[in-house]
Amino acid sequence: MEAVLIAAREGWRPMTSAGKAETVTPAGPPGRHHLTTFRLTMITMSIIVGVQLAPEVAAEGMGVVFYVMLAFFLFAIPAGLAVSQMVTNDRRPGGIYSWTREALGDRWGFLAIWLQWAQAVLVMPALLGVSGASAIYAFSAGASGSRYFLAGFIVTVFWLATLLNLRGMKVSSRISTIGVIFGVAIPAALIIGLGVAWLLTGRQEQISFGFAHAIPDLTTANGLSFVTVSFFLYVGTEIPAAHIREVDDPRRSYPVAIFSSVVARAAIMICAALAVAAMVPVGNLSFTAGLMQALEGALDDFHFSWLVPIVGVMVAVGVFAQASSMMAGPSRAIAASGRSGDLPPRLQVWNSHGMPTSILILQGVVATVLAGLFLVFDPSDAFFLLNQLAGQLYMTMYIVLFVTAIALQRQRAPAEGSFRIPGGRGGTWVVGLVGAGGAAFAVVTGFFPPSRYSGAAELGYYVFLVLTLLIFLAAPFALYHWRRPSWRDGQDGGEDAGSHDQG
Repeated sequence: MEAVLIAAREGWRPMTSAGKAETVTPAGPPGRHHLTTFRLTMITMSIIVGVQLAPEVAAEGMGVVFYVMLAFFLFAIPAGLAVSQMVTNDRRPGGIYSWTREALGDRWGFLAIWLQWAQAVLVMPALLGVSGASAIYAFSAGASGSRYFLAGFIVTVFWLATLLNLRGMKVSSRISTIGVIFGVAIPAALIIGLGVAWLLTGRQEQISFGFAHAIPDLTTANGLSFVTVSFFLYVGTEIPAAHIREVDDPRRSYPVAIFSSVVARAAIMICAALAVAAMVPVGNLSFTAGLMQALEGALDDFHFSWLVPIVGVMVAVGVFAQASSMMAGPSRAIAASGRSGDLPPRLQVWNSHGMPTSILILQGVVATVLAGLFLVFDPSDAFFLLNQLAGQLYMTMYIVLFVTAIALQRQRAPAEGSFRIPGGRGGTWVVGLVGAGGAAFAVVTGFFPPSRYSGAAELGYYVFLVLTLLIFLAAPFALYHWRRPSWRDGQDGGEDAGSHDQG
């Protein structure tokens, strides 16, 4: 999510008013850094949403296999192909922002980077809901569903994370490392390992593993409601584009890294979700505390109950670190795009640590408001709502991305040494249409609530999704409509973003 920031720092220049790219300044001496295919794959894997979505997907039991594979073929493969072609054909590190501005114009470039930022703002409170539920579950399982505790925890910890991120990227990168280890690696290994042990030792299975249960009923609202979150598992394939100049043999390395990571994501999520579903009855499953429910049940059964508080604190710290590390990239990217005149000067303020102060404070205010969902809805419902909305916004960005891939294929000849989608222009059209169609399908199915919603809760689901989507989609167009020439590079009385070191 730092593609735009890296572009601004290393010489990428905005498009002209005609939508053509200006001169690109080399990023530095060739070979300044080298990323092997393996290292690029690890970077891509670090973007994984994590096993925090496992309880939500596990609610469908064996159906998780169908959902994950549906998204794999309708979205993950097209996205990987489209991004690999664009990033190796144009090795500026501007990513989705520069591709879309060149292909479709300034307005759509800003929309794309706005949507990438907006979905992160929505996901962070949901992650902190898991962090809070895990922390309190370690000491009092019943309190993990407390609305007031979770709402207060999200607000307090979000602002703490904001203060930490204001200290600069050095602090943020350290937090990110903690998040990958404690928020992804350890929970995934524990859940999958305990799930395998549970099955091998003949303990009671809470779901049926037969093939007959693997195909969900997509003719019902409940069956359609989990499509969006399954697509959401594969987002982020465009983000490593920021590192393209550091990659050895991009034509081969980038596609291999992307497809290795999405295959790994599919395997991890299927195994983790089935492990949770096997150990916890679906009717008792909490989307926020589901990880701890499964871990506690298995650890108790294997006589390791003394580990529950330790694991709970570890998961809570890891998920907090994940959420905290997500703050820096998207906020810096959209703030850097503001230098082209897309944001008012007051939102272009950077501090001496190279962090976008105004954007970080703005997203803190938004997150505080969103935390109120945990007071209005059951925590599991609030978690589901935030993830659905984030998924819909990100899928909207991917629709723009697929259209961009088709447009760029028409506007320019392939660069020498770039990856090309099999079938040339026709293949790009097929990939773009399948991917855009799949992403649009995920947006539409996001409006179908699961069966757990009924009556007033179902009405609240619709009202929240529609109103919030309208606000987040209308905001970038309104900002673009009202922008002024003096907004460029933080003029008109705002603090000059260009005067600060962003490194």
